[in-house]
Amino acid sequence: KPDSEEQKPVALNENVYQDDEGNYKVRRYKLKFSPDVVTGSAGYNTFFGFAGYTTFLFSDLLGDHKILLDVNLLSDLKNSGLNLLYLYLKKRINIGIGGYHQAYFFSQFGSDFQRYRNYGLTFLASYPFSKFNRMEFNLNWYNISLEYLNFDLPDQKVSTILPSLSYVHDNTQWGYTGPIAGSRYALNLLASPKYNDNSLDFRTVFADYRKYLKLNREYSFAWRLSGAASFGDNPQRFFLGGIDNWINYKSRGRLRTDLDDVFFSSFVTPLRGAYYYEGEGSRYLLSNLEFRFPLIQFLGLGFPPIRLFNIRGSLFYDIGTAFDPGENWYSNSKWRGTYINENGQRAFKDLVSGYGVGARVFFLYFLMRFDVAWNYDLAGSSKPIWYISLGGDF
Repeated sequence: KPDSEEQKPVALNENVYQDDEGNYKVRRYKLKFSPDVVTGSAGYNTFFGFAGYTTFLFSDLLGDHKILLDVNLLSDLKNSGLNLLYLYLKKRINIGIGGYHQAYFFSQFGSDFQRYRNYGLTFLASYPFSKFNRMEFNLNWYNISLEYLNFDLPDQKVSTILPSLSYVHDNTQWGYTGPIAGSRYALNLLASPKYNDNSLDFRTVFADYRKYLKLNREYSFAWRLSGAASFGDNPQRFFLGGIDNWINYKSRGRLRTDLDDVFFSSFVTPLRGAYYYEGEGSRYLLSNLEFRFPLIQFLGLGFPPIRLFNIRGSLFYDIGTAFDPGENWYSNSKWRGTYINENGQRAFKDLVSGYGVGARVFFLYFLMRFDVAWNYDLAGSSKPIWYISLGGDF
């Protein structure tokens, strides 16, 4: 309406919202979901390549109930990815239940196409003790199948139950590419009871501690110490070396494609100055030290016309080990930290370390990491190893 026209108040009958005594009427809350987020996402996995999902997030008016749906539909269910999770957030303890199905395709030699299917049901609960500390419980009915699409080979299948319990502390402050202040740590217990012929038997203890020292707004130190030990008839394997989401990856030997190695093992990263599978065992210990700083504030190219802002730099040193126990579960008699090499020099044996420098920058949709590192074994340094990867800093 024109500004000159007087705005008149709208009268509302009091009987609509007040009772006969003048009190406001109380109406029962009706649960109704509405979409909060509809978006697309993309990522990269070293083994299975690039992947994309459409994400839907629904919630009610009060935020007590949430539904998360991730969809990557292909020709049929066997080849599609679906994740559905319902969260009940009304009480102090948060509860969730959901189901998932993922299909991955892998070919190591160009003609040996394999399809991995990962599906199951999950129940989770999280209880906060304070703003920065919480306890988490997860119960997962976990199924894996491996099908050979080009060869007449028998399928492989693993079906197990994975209960886990974690204590988590996190009061970190985040910067442009990762945490810059505070600390975070977690202690996790994971088990797989052998209840049928297709299940596994193991119990694993994980510990991870990270400390961040903020010198000022732009400069910070980061230190991490993590380790794990797995026990049982089928202990989890830990593969030492490399960096997560490594695009131009290199490995010691071929990539492992067995079900246990792909879905029940863990890659121990980052350990730059090393390839994937540089070390292997049912126990590991890893330490990382980084100095993070601004590298280039602005970079503009005439051709191609690219503008990059706030390129971050990193100086780092990583050292770790992975090994199997001796005769007893508590023994480390097989482990040797150093030895005398053929030149009469003391060098690392079961320890692996590396140092280097890196840069992080947002390019298009992704946070890119570029690192160059040298392996160091006390006796000397190796040739440089280049890393191009995706993701934030630890």
